[in-house]
Amino acid sequence: ALVLALTLVPVLAGSFLRPRAEGRDEDVWLVRRLKAIYAPVLDKAVHRSGWTMLASLAITLPALALAFYVGTDFMPRLDEGAFLIQTVLPPEASLAEVDRVNHRVEDALRKFPEVEDVVRRTGRAERTEDPMPHTLSDVLVVLTPERSRSLADLEAAMREQVSHVPGVTALFTTPLGMRIDEGLGGTPADISVRVFGPDLNQLAELGEQVRRVMSSVRGVTDLRAEKLTGLPQLRINIDRQAVARVGLTPGDVIRAIRIGLAGEEVSEVWRGQRRFALGNP
Repeated sequence: ALVLALTLVPVLAGSFLRPRAEGRDEDVWLVRRLKAIYAPVLDKAVHRSGWTMLASLAITLPALALAFYVGTDFMPRLDEGAFLIQTVLPPEASLAEVDRVNHRVEDALRKFPEVEDVVRRTGRAERTEDPMPHTLSDVLVVLTPERSRSLADLEAAMREQVSHVPGVTALFTTPLGMRIDEGLGGTPADISVRVFGPDLNQLAELGEQVRRVMSSVRGVTDLRAEKLTGLPQLRINIDRQAVARVGLTPGDVIRAIRIGLAGEEVSEVWRGQRRFALGNP
């Protein structure tokens, strides 16, 4: 813009705004045309100043009122061509139940003609940088390039369909949007409220109170409170006398139970650059 202002604009102004005859004060043809249009309008506006001010207010006041409803996002939402829906089930749900409920979510999403494919990932391994329990799933919804509805309308329709699946809480976002939000605040939500304290039961009550207050705020969607209920545990009491009669120690029994429930990695098998764990099933 600076280069054009210093080079092209002076040349064009000299060509179109310079009088043809030297020493004459007459305007060039372009200025004469503009004055011929502007002068009558200005004359009527001056003679009818009251109507002019009313017309100006009629235009200005609605514009000022609409300014309060203009979006103020620093980064507008991008059309990534996909939705990322994070589904959450209660902590006590089994893996089979999580898989069954998420299949219902996928079937509900595949009914939309704008959906090209639906892919799901349930949980993340504990050794990854971002572990995730099996009750948390990421459902990637790939959209077709040609869509008759906008992203907002399509998201509202999908949210309505997913809400009919019982027992699941869904959070709608986009793949890139989720990564940005998690990198900034540690959560895919736009706004999060954190309550700290030593008592889990009291934290659960306070979290539910916060959820009720936030649910009354206009514009809040996909609101959920993190579940703080404990996971089910399996308590095993070892009969030391019975174990001693068969020549075993309590440690042998505990190791056998651990192998039976979770397995045990005893070695590794290498095939080229790939590594596989070898363990007792």
